[in-house]
Amino acid sequence: MGISDKEFLALVAKDAGAKKGLRDKGKQVTEVWQGHAPVFGDKDPRRAAPEHGEPEDYRNSIAPGEPFVNKEGNLELRVRSDDFKAVWIELGARHMPIYAPATQTMQELGAEDGPIVTSGDQRGVDEAQHHLVGELERLAELRGVGAHADHIARQQGRVDAARQARSAAFKAAKPRRGSRGRKNRG
Repeated sequence: MGISDKEFLALVAKDAGAKKGLRDKGKQVTEVWQGHAPVFGDKDPRRAAPEHGEPEDYRNSIAPGEPFVNKEGNLELRVRSDDFKAVWIELGARHMPIYAPATQTMQELGAEDGPIVTSGDQRGVDEAQHHLVGELERLAELRGVGAHADHIARQQGRVDAARQARSAAFKAAKPRRGSRGRKNRG
């Protein structure tokens, strides 16, 4: 036909039907994800809301973007949250349990890959998260059987180290941002 596969896919991507299908799927993903999202006002009153923001900020921040053609030439649409607490809610943090609403959504809808899209090593984040969950489970076991305080303190140290390792893995997997406001002088 005289055009490359990438050009052909770009033409197909412009098709209104394909974009409508993606938007419909994005709306479905958004609704399911919002259904799994914690609304902090309905939790333990001591944890009525995270330190920053209103109780429904995270849930309300979940939204689909616009369809686009990725660098491989495929039509794509991302559903995401721009709430800064999204990573904490998904993966847990020192003072927040693991809610994992994006993971639950992906499992419910039968997705084969994980919910957190990064440009780096997602496997490292997954391994660090798995290790942290194991350390948290061990800490809960020790507390449950009334282990000696020294054992609990050592395990708490392992949990803290696993949290730091997970944070480091996540930072390593995040796309690098360019320096803002600085011009290349050279």
